[in-house]
Amino acid sequence: MDVFFLYILFSICIFIVMVVVFSKKEKEKMGTMQQMVLAMGSAMTIGLTIGVLAGALFKGSFFESTIISVLLGVIAGILCGAFFGLLPAVEGAMSGLMGGMMGAMLGEMRLLPKL
Repeated sequence: MDVFFLYILFSICIFIVMVVVFSKKEKEKMGTMQQMVLAMGSAMTIGLTIGVLAGALFKGSFFESTIISVLLGVIAGILCGAFFGLLPAVEGAMSGLMGGMMGAMLGEMRLLPKL
């Protein structure tokens, strides 16, 4: 694993911590839809990034990169939405799942030759 990948993973972990701290601090001030949007946006971003990294790491192994990115995206989505409640946690998990799948596809498509 390259230093760049480790830097990106460290940045993702810091982002998750920032979202958790923000959600604990601002929970009472935000409405339900705002909480869901925060969980959805952060989980989608994290899942997409992890998916692209997994697609680049596991070159030619689309199944493994998809499974890893989906699992990590779901975990990140649950963490980002758990402090708001059940509905934002489920929304975050589903957005992380979708972002992980799309990121793995993007990571694998960069390996295709140009026609």
